[in-house]
Amino acid sequence: MNDLSLILKAGLAAPSGKNLQECNLVVLIEERSISETIQTIKKAKNIERYTGFYRAPVLVLVCAPREATYGVQDSACIIENILIAATSLKLGGTWNNQLTTISDNKDVISLLSNFGIASNYKVYGTILLGYPLFNASKEKQIDEKNRIFYIT
Repeated sequence: MNDLSLILKAGLAAPSGKNLQECNLVVLIEERSISETIQTIKKAKNIERYTGFYRAPVLVLVCAPREATYGVQDSACIIENILIAATSLKLGGTWNNQLTTISDNKDVISLLSNFGIASNYKVYGTILLGYPLFNASKEKQIDEKNRIFYIT
């Protein structure tokens, strides 16, 4: 199994509310599809320059029905699993919410339709995957002392 398949499988292994498993993953690996997505975001947000995808070669759209009771929570669990799996494989990954905030825009709905996403679905998060452009070997410092509280 290649790295991308392994990462996506990790995402789908995430828990979901009442085990409904309503989220789907749409994986964009074609440069044209990624470019169309960037152009649609620029138009919908009325911005000249948009660099939110950092030239990532893979975008994963985490989608769920708009009326899904646990769409936000389930998507967050999937996104976390995907980012943890990517990090464990020394890949770079980040979470982007641009499509989430403009999901009701007619151009966005049309774009998503072109990707096979039904109009009753919403993108709850976009994950950017690729190889880091810089050495990310420095371990992230976590301030446990001021963030974890034990009540005894």
